[in-house]
Amino acid sequence: MGREEWAIFYPLVNWSEIKYWAGERGLDAFQVAGLIRQESVFTPNAKSPANAFGLMQLLVPTAQTMARKYVSKTAQVTATSLYQPQLNIQLGTAYMKDQFVKFGRIEYVAVAYNAGPGRVPQWRATLPAEMDEFVEAIPFKETKGYVQGVIRNSAQYRRLYDDAGNFRSNVGTRPVRGEIDSLPRDQFNAEFSEIVIDDSAE
Repeated sequence: MGREEWAIFYPLVNWSEIKYWAGERGLDAFQVAGLIRQESVFTPNAKSPANAFGLMQLLVPTAQTMARKYVSKTAQVTATSLYQPQLNIQLGTAYMKDQFVKFGRIEYVAVAYNAGPGRVPQWRATLPAEMDEFVEAIPFKETKGYVQGVIRNSAQYRRLYDDAGNFRSNVGTRPVRGEIDSLPRDQFNAEFSEIVIDDSAE
């Protein structure tokens, strides 16, 4: 595929904000990008059926808690404000950091982000300890696919883009090493069928 196609399947926008806040939180910026792709495909005004908003699909109460912990004790967050990429990334990476502090690995963080933090100790106590087997044994189909997607996305972003957010020199000129997820567009749309665009936010 050429770079235009890769940019459709693996968009990378707001990279400066992602890289800045990942650095502030001690996170891997490519993992943040991988989670954003899985949550919203970099759609700033995305809204889920569960009323999660913006790039990192934050619930207002969760965002409010992060804002008061990391920004100001009097900070106020609204659904509309979460459509702002800068604020959404700032608070979403704060939540990711908290999950990393608790659980230590991106697989567990992805479980917490999708199914809730309480599921992590529950499943760690009952599922295989080896990580690949743990992910395969996740009993929720959506969460299993979500975790696999975040891991795949993170690896793909690292292969496709350099630290400046530009395509690596070999992208679009020869095959990128490793497994490449290049879904047909109808399958791509089906994978993210729950993403709803809130036109009122534009």
